[in-house]
Amino acid sequence: MDNNPAQQSKNDSLVRGEAFRSLIRSEGWKFIKAYFENKVQAMATALLVEDKPIAEYEGLRHELIGLRKLIGFIDNDIKTLEDEAKKDSGVTK
Repeated sequence: MDNNPAQQSKNDSLVRGEAFRSLIRSEGWKFIKAYFENKVQAMATALLVEDKPIAEYEGLRHELIGLRKLIGFIDNDIKTLEDEAKKDSGVTK
């Protein structure tokens, strides 16, 4: 077994990527995406229409930032998995 931290991190990413790939094909993922998209749209609409101080949207902004980071984390692991599969099959861009 390789004790190289970089290799272990990559292996962990590949394992997560496989699980995430299954996740994004599920009905639940559609709900997660719709939730995020609806929250973004609601915030944008509220900022344009409502006469409230922007500071009142700080909680929602942080929620959206967290969701965006999570989605980015998932996307990165799936990309790592796809890149490794391409490398293993000899396909390069």
